[in-house]
Amino acid sequence: MSTFTRCAVAPDLHKHQDFVTFWGVKLNPVSSLVLTAALVASLAACSSDTPEPAAAATTSSAATPSDATGTTEPAPTTTEPAEPAVQVPESCADVSTQKDATVSGKALGTCIVDAMTAVGTGSMVVEDGTSSSNVAFRFDPKYSAYVTGGAEGELGVILEEKTGWLRQGAEWVEEGSGDQLVDATIGLVRVFSDPLAIKTYLATCDTWTTDGLRTGEARYDCTDTFEFAGATMSDVWFTVDEDFLGVESVATASMGGESVTTTQTFYRWGEPVDIPDPR
Repeated sequence: MSTFTRCAVAPDLHKHQDFVTFWGVKLNPVSSLVLTAALVASLAACSSDTPEPAAAATTSSAATPSDATGTTEPAPTTTEPAEPAVQVPESCADVSTQKDATVSGKALGTCIVDAMTAVGTGSMVVEDGTSSSNVAFRFDPKYSAYVTGGAEGELGVILEEKTGWLRQGAEWVEEGSGDQLVDATIGLVRVFSDPLAIKTYLATCDTWTTDGLRTGEARYDCTDTFEFAGATMSDVWFTVDEDFLGVESVATASMGGESVTTTQTFYRWGEPVDIPDPR
């Protein structure tokens, strides 16, 4: 499993308002914040498409060719115990799925991050009511994410642990190449690209409550508003499946008199993802 380095300083979102509009993502500083937060708030996790636990392998009884007496012998039947689709991390023992239970943000964030990194890959869709982005990510053998979308589908960013690339036409331009637009765009996306950042995001809300595990999912609601990266976060909730992989996350961010609500839907946990090689 890869290790990650948390971003120490977030870019000034107000300074980047023009380039975000230039790329057609139609994001003001508030929606920029929530879009990038979605890359964590996860990246990090899943949907109802999460694979179900493997069914027990059973060999049905079948007749063998008739012998000289015309009788048949049934083939032996063997049943192997089913293996879980995902090994639930030990850290999730501190996260109750009982109705009306309270959970600390620190415990919830640790559990979800451990679950997503253990499964290895995933995909998500981020929507804010005016535009959407798609994110494919993997944690093994090393962390990388591919972000696409925008109003006209022109946004393309690839992130790795220590570098990133922005698509410009048919070329990929690497972070640190001297292009301020490239560095600013990647920096904005990278603010929340580190999957460990979800721990910070969820832990910023001290207490979460759950409606309990129902139909294979449990929703956790933050019990109060909280400040995150300069915005006031409200109506924040995060839904996980029975393996603590993310299903959906919703949050409203308010800054400078503006508000935007963003929904992140996670799916295809553990399935192959297509991330181009920008080198």
